[in-house]
Amino acid sequence: DLELGSGKPAMASVIYSRACATVSDIKVISNKLIIKGDVLIHCVYSPLQEEAGVQVMEYSLPVSQIIDMQGVDERYQCFVWLDVTGIDLEPQNASDGESKTISAEITIMARCECYLAAEQSILSDVYSTTHECHVERRMVQNRCSDVLDTRSLVCKGTIASSQESLTEVVDVWCDLIKISAAPVPGGIKFSGELECCVIAVNADGMPVSLEKNLEFEQESEAEEIESDSSFELKGIVSSVSFHLSGDGKVELQVELVVCGTVTAVDEISVISAISMDESEVKERTGTAPLTLYYADKGECVWEIAKRYNTSVAAILQENDIEEETLGQGGMILIPQADE
Repeated sequence: DLELGSGKPAMASVIYSRACATVSDIKVISNKLIIKGDVLIHCVYSPLQEEAGVQVMEYSLPVSQIIDMQGVDERYQCFVWLDVTGIDLEPQNASDGESKTISAEITIMARCECYLAAEQSILSDVYSTTHECHVERRMVQNRCSDVLDTRSLVCKGTIASSQESLTEVVDVWCDLIKISAAPVPGGIKFSGELECCVIAVNADGMPVSLEKNLEFEQESEAEEIESDSSFELKGIVSSVSFHLSGDGKVELQVELVVCGTVTAVDEISVISAISMDESEVKERTGTAPLTLYYADKGECVWEIAKRYNTSVAAILQENDIEEETLGQGGMILIPQADE
């Protein structure tokens, strides 16, 4: 039950209403998501006293819900989007015949996506110290998705009537009809289009409707994102403020709430099959039990071992090295591999 604001006239009927829902907090426990957020309600109504004119009320209601998500635990990153699928506002009659209370029933659909960051081992190279190896390769796609933090965007625009002089704005609403994003240095550039409608009163006291599509672009700071990343975004208009200027133009400021996921895709060459012909024995090119090699910082021990036909384990043990990527340059000993 929603109460009309102080000083607001009693309601006769609801002319128009809309609502949007946003998520402010997500907590993950074993097999469940606990979400908290708000529902923003916008209501335009006609009062019992006709001379009062059309009235506008706005409300913010808290929302909390526990959602079952089998298999999800604290390791996961989660993305939750709320869609208002139904809104029903009805004035409640009081004993004196004046309605100062609205009965509100709002239906919300929650969409949840959860991502687990994990390392996957793949076979990218192989060699034998004793026989020649033959390998087959294929390209596989590596997809890495991450949850994009919820962001607020502010879009500004102007709507004007070329034929009528406006004296009052009754209500304004905007709908987001498309949104996209692209990585830029140091952040993300969002772009999209809003469908805006203004209900106003002209100089003759008659209601008029103005409609216009507003395009917008805005950059938001973010950690470095791969240049070829793709975005899947959801956005809603959370608030609209307006100002009627002296020349009859309606200046709009629209606040959007945007969230979603970002995905980077690249191709990796992996080994799909290995065969080793035991008749093709490798010939040793040297007889020295040890070889001196000057390694550069960042070199991979695997590549050195492959080049000199020895094992990674032998180089690590001989030089008392723990990491397979060399942290510093310098002379290392390369032993022959055991048969």
